Amino acid sequence: TDKVWVNGAKELTVTADSLAKNTYTGYKFSSYAPADIKAGSVVADEQIIRVNYEKDEDAKVEVKYTVQHWVAGV
Repeated sequence: TDKVWVNGAKELTVTADSLAKNTYTGYKFSSYAPADIKAGSVVADEQIIRVNYEKDEDAKVEVKYTVQHWVAGV
């Protein structure tokens, strides 16, 4: 979000912070849409820039369980 002169072009310059890749457990960065977007690009008012993530099949966590055998009356 930014403010531009009322009679000027309704465009914004994309900042590096807005394209920062976030961290989501179990996911990894996939792509930007549009693919060629980068900091310094000029975009039109209301344009949507997507930062896409996909499932990270290499993100693993160790899990375990315990089996207990119970004998009635013992």
